[in-house]
Amino acid sequence: MSTDCRIFVGLTMELERDIRSFQKVHEFEDKYPELDIYNHRRDEREGKLLLISDGMSGDFVRLIKVDKIIEGGTLGDSQEFYELAAPDQVFDPDLIAKMKALYEEYTGKPATLKDFKYALWSQWT
Repeated sequence: MSTDCRIFVGLTMELERDIRSFQKVHEFEDKYPELDIYNHRRDEREGKLLLISDGMSGDFVRLIKVDKIIEGGTLGDSQEFYELAAPDQVFDPDLIAKMKALYEEYTGKPATLKDFKYALWSQWT
């Protein structure tokens, strides 16, 4: 059961909804340990590219370049997802290329511009 919540703000790509198996998520984290949020101390997570999965409340896997994490914050429900106006510096070509490659590897589909969303959303942990 979820007991705490955190809010994320950053460039986000939805990799999966309605997760069938977390084996794929864990294999991806094993291959790219730098994406695993739990491999970083809380005070080190902002500014990182992270893979966030939620199978209890929101049932999603998201890749996010984190601008801000608010620990203990809540939007109410893990289904809440708000697109925001993106700051210009978010669209760094190297970051976009890396996120596109990870998206394609995970989903098996090429990423398009509409797959990138600068957003605010929460996750129950």
